Amino acid sequence: MFKLNTCLPLKCDLNSQDCTFLFKGKQILVSAYPKPIKIFKNTAIKVSNFPFDPNLKIKIYSLNSYIGNIIPQFTNTKDSIIINFTGKSVTNDSRFRVEFLNNDKPTGFFFDFD
Repeated sequence: MFKLNTCLPLKCDLNSQDCTFLFKGKQILVSAYPKPIKIFKNTAIKVSNFPFDPNLKIKIYSLNSYIGNIIPQFTNTKDSIIINFTGKSVTNDSRFRVEFLNNDKPTGFFFDFD
């Protein structure tokens, strides 16, 4: 399989553990199920403690290959956002970004995973 070597190691790897990110003074907890995340398999990512916004949109895209944008379905619960998607990749080392948008503009919150 073709292999790119362009990504630095992540500070937190969602494939092996839950991750916490600081955003606007809040600790945002991110979990992925199942672990590890696999291409062409359904994945759920749970984001807890993110500030609710009725105009929220989520975009997933690759940082080191072009697969287009994935605009996943997500559900707001009382304390979290559940994102459901199926990953698509042509390399075994693709890095993806999950970016949170408000009115189609970046909120400044995103996280990456391999």
